[in-house]
Amino acid sequence: MSRPIKLLTAARTPSRRGFAQRARAKALCLCGIVLAVTTGPACNDSLLDSKIEALGPEQKGFRASSVHRPGSPCVLCHSAYYGAEPRLSVGGTVFVIPDEGDPFPISDVTIRLVDSEGVQHDMVSNRCGNFFVTKKEFNPVYPMRTELLAPDPNDPEKLLSNRPMASRISRDGSCGTCHKHPRSPFSPGVVFVVPPQGSQPEPPDRCPDPNYAEQPFD
Repeated sequence: MSRPIKLLTAARTPSRRGFAQRARAKALCLCGIVLAVTTGPACNDSLLDSKIEALGPEQKGFRASSVHRPGSPCVLCHSAYYGAEPRLSVGGTVFVIPDEGDPFPISDVTIRLVDSEGVQHDMVSNRCGNFFVTKKEFNPVYPMRTELLAPDPNDPEKLLSNRPMASRISRDGSCGTCHKHPRSPFSPGVVFVVPPQGSQPEPPDRCPDPNYAEQPFD
């Protein structure tokens, strides 16, 4: 007696359209939204939210301004995600490291950026050491190289190369993301200049205390 023949049928392969629809639905579910009522940004980023929250409120006696929060990762808040104005492409703080004590901000240092297409942009640190540039002024193509230039003590109109950065800025315009105090296995330390020999700048007046981003071991 012969055995009945089993007919094998090919498994139904989902169409590309089906894949796309399921992928879209999955993305919407992960973001926790309903497509029909979505009118703004779809997703929150819990990691960015926690980093912003960790910076804390403004220091008492100071308001948000061009001199606030020296040492902080500027673009973390001045971004399309958080919405602080102005929207920045690059921002940071320049410091001096004294023989004793903690670093303090320094003014009138030129920060020179050159992106991958050779476009150059110079910034000058303000009285609390902060420097920044908006996306409208300079929207760099990464990676970038950067260099610090300080006034020649013998000729204030002349700039002297002080500290070229050995590595390249690969994607994050916030100097404070990597450059934190104190120096550690996770950070090269603050962005700093070397004052002329025999010269020691004084800490600035009426500036907020430096506000560094948390390090992994904090």
